[in-house]
Amino acid sequence: MLLILNCLITEKSVNDFNKAMAKHLEDLPIEYDIFRVRDVKSIPDLSKYTHLIISGSGASTLDDNSWDEDLKNIILYFVNNNKAILGICYGHQFLVKTLLGVEHIRKTANPEIGFTKIDIADNELFRGIDVPICCVAHYDEVFDLNEDFRIIAKNRNCSVHAFQYKDLPIWGTQFHPEYGVKDVEDMIDEFSKKDPNFNEHFINELDNEDKLLQNKLIFRNFINSSKIHLRPHHLLCIQSYIGKGYSEEFVENMDIVVGSLRKDKDQIIRIIEGNDHVCKHCPHNIDGAKCESNDKVITMDKKVLEHLEIAPGEYTYSYLLDRLKEKLTEEAFQDICGDCEWYELCH
Repeated sequence: MLLILNCLITEKSVNDFNKAMAKHLEDLPIEYDIFRVRDVKSIPDLSKYTHLIISGSGASTLDDNSWDEDLKNIILYFVNNNKAILGICYGHQFLVKTLLGVEHIRKTANPEIGFTKIDIADNELFRGIDVPICCVAHYDEVFDLNEDFRIIAKNRNCSVHAFQYKDLPIWGTQFHPEYGVKDVEDMIDEFSKKDPNFNEHFINELDNEDKLLQNKLIFRNFINSSKIHLRPHHLLCIQSYIGKGYSEEFVENMDIVVGSLRKDKDQIIRIIEGNDHVCKHCPHNIDGAKCESNDKVITMDKKVLEHLEIAPGEYTYSYLLDRLKEKLTEEAFQDICGDCEWYELCH
């Protein structure tokens, strides 16, 4: 279930955001609740939520606001429980304020209001998106992030238009993927009355309104991000896992992955090529992209796919367990895992 925290101030902007989110979420497979950030104390039970979205705001993250401590605690709860977070504009900045410090937020030298092209990196959040154009409306920005934050989007005015935190399902976007043309027209009218330098800050790089339709994929990708990703041979590793591993961090992460799978065998698993959730804290993980023994593990992965007669894609964990039970003979296990350093322990 998705928790949305609306941090906007005026009733019109609050309602406009709620309507925009309802449109993006209407055909996604998730239920959601929306709370005003000022009312977060009334949220009865955080444990039922798997995802969190934090909106933009007319407030500044450089100021102290009445909801700061409550919002910080909610963010830390989601981070500590390995749950997904998407911060938008103010939410993007507040994530940095919580996880790194307010000293990494500043007034921007180049405020942006309107629509701008965003340069994006290859990232799960942007899967299926090509040369995005998004709404922007900000006078503050984050900067000088440490190695825990991977910058995944920028443009000529803003060097951190999006980040991912520690390769977790935690993202911030300075731009607004939720707003369309009508929303921005109203926003432009509001900003033009308040900002004496509005003409200097206004940007309109939108040459085709249809380009905005793909921004909906950001929300779809975010909702799907909580699915556990496994490379094929890790299906076998999980079955024999008894709390041993390469390092303390690796074991802690493995405990989370294995615990989740054993608790809910009907959850959707994404079988992928390359590094997965198990690899996340492995000392043999090279920059989140490949394994030190890449050729060896790729060969193991291919053998698992062949023996189980499956392909990369999404399956229920219970289905994969059935495939293992049906197809994983002693000979197949030897063929796949015979050269692995953990073979004797698993066998």
